[in-house]
Amino acid sequence: MQVDAQLLIGPAVAALYLKDCLLLLNPDEAVLVRGWRGRWRAGFGMLDWRLRRREPWLCNPFKPWEPVLRLRWDAAATPAQVPAAPAAVPNELRLGPWVVVMWLLLFVALPVAYYGHLGLQAMLLVLGELYAVIGVTLVLVWRRRAALGLNGAQFGVLAFEVLACAPYAPNLVRRLSLHRRVDEDLLSATRRLLDPPARARVNAQCLARIDDELDWTAEESPRALALRAARPAFTSPGEEAHGQQ
Repeated sequence: MQVDAQLLIGPAVAALYLKDCLLLLNPDEAVLVRGWRGRWRAGFGMLDWRLRRREPWLCNPFKPWEPVLRLRWDAAATPAQVPAAPAAVPNELRLGPWVVVMWLLLFVALPVAYYGHLGLQAMLLVLGELYAVIGVTLVLVWRRRAALGLNGAQFGVLAFEVLACAPYAPNLVRRLSLHRRVDEDLLSATRRLLDPPARARVNAQCLARIDDELDWTAEESPRALALRAARPAFTSPGEEAHGQQ
């Protein structure tokens, strides 16, 4: 059975976008996501399925306006008291309306024009609007590059990628937030930014990863002893105790 190559254009665009939404986290990494109205949540990769020892985590493809920060954590380490670069999102990263418009043009207007057979003129109109919005957003990023931590070369690479591959453009907020330097460890950041239910979910994920590491760590090694000593701090009664280490 032959498949019309033109029918694959839509799935290819979606695949490129989802590929750009996918993060591969190291075992000592997690993410913090700032949602609507500034509410934070944490995300961990898939513990039971890894790719080259890295854990896949997919950013929400339907919420491209959410900034994502990548943080490290170590159950047995003492968090730094005053990180040089704490987990935070600058006001200059408020590009949500622009990336939402890009998303709608790419995944709503363009498929309607293409699969609805509205004609070449409608297709070109949608593409023109899409690249116009990308261009305006890049101008804003260029003007805010100092606050966003971008130098000229880094901005040039970013601009080339989103212009050469339009499906990457709706992820502009995530790309910029993931580029930011964060020195604060995950455990300190979650105590500062997350509400108690969200912290409890983080503790459960941390416990699962501690137990996973203990399974393949030599039982009497210094690392195993340190992990077993730290483990009780991730239960609900010991959460505050861990914060005082």
